[in-house]
Amino acid sequence: MNQNLITLPVAVVMGGFFIALGLYLAAPRYSVVPISTSTNPAVWKLDLLNGNVFLCATGTGKDTQAGCTQKFKQF
Repeated sequence: MNQNLITLPVAVVMGGFFIALGLYLAAPRYSVVPISTSTNPAVWKLDLLNGNVFLCATGTGKDTQAGCTQKFKQF
């Protein structure tokens, strides 16, 4: 019989690859850090992939990403 079955070592390698890909895609890209000492409510939005930093103005003072327009240059 000539059956095209995946052998156990190939299945383990493929399973590990798919698990690693799923963990990579499920990781959050942005981190939101509130500025609690400011009189104007704002948050920092940090891009975890490329290191960009944004200043986000929030009208309600909640930890939100609304109003992120300012991008800071990295040194």
